[in-house]
Amino acid sequence: FPSHDTAPVFRVCHGLEVDVSKSVAFRRERIKAKIAGAGTTIKQMIINTAKNFSNGEVEVIEDNPNSRFTIKFVGTLGIPGNLADLKITIEEIKPVHLAVLYEYVYNTWENLKVLTWAQAGDYTWEQIRTVNI
Repeated sequence: FPSHDTAPVFRVCHGLEVDVSKSVAFRRERIKAKIAGAGTTIKQMIINTAKNFSNGEVEVIEDNPNSRFTIKFVGTLGIPGNLADLKITIEEIKPVHLAVLYEYVYNTWENLKVLTWAQAGDYTWEQIRTVNI
């Protein structure tokens, strides 16, 4: 994809502002997300963008009567690591009259039934919530 040398050209062509405080990897992912969304419907564009940022499957649940939609991260447990930057990008591509909600998936007690208390003791509470068990 865009190399370090060609990234400025892609950013200009796709109207992205440069945030030099972000890593090159982040800026590259942002360009890829923008390109992935080009020419698709808004819902599909949001799905493509969220998948690129979260590295997992997502669902977009429309709630038209309430002028909002929800992005549900179904392929990733917990909060995706790059959520703040994803939110910025979603705000750039979503229709301004729609609100966006974010929904995260965590392990439930049902998922944890395979563990004994001794085994569960090897994990932190955060890991219990977000590690594939």
